Amino acid sequence: MARIRTVKPAFLRHEKLQDLEHENPGQYIMIVFMGLWMLADSKGRFEYKPRGRPSTWIRIETY
Repeated sequence: MARIRTVKPAFLRHEKLQDLEHENPGQYIMIVFMGLWMLADSKGRFEYKPRGRPSTWIRIETY
């Protein structure tokens, strides 16, 4: 059964994620974390497809 994921305001105050965001400008660490969190099942697992579903919200670099 599908689950609805919500992000509480406290997430934006998470110190370790804020530090990662600050140390990696332009990488959008918190947005990527939220996206992966929303794709995961109730046990925190998701099917890894680097060019699959995450490509709808993560820009895929082509070289």
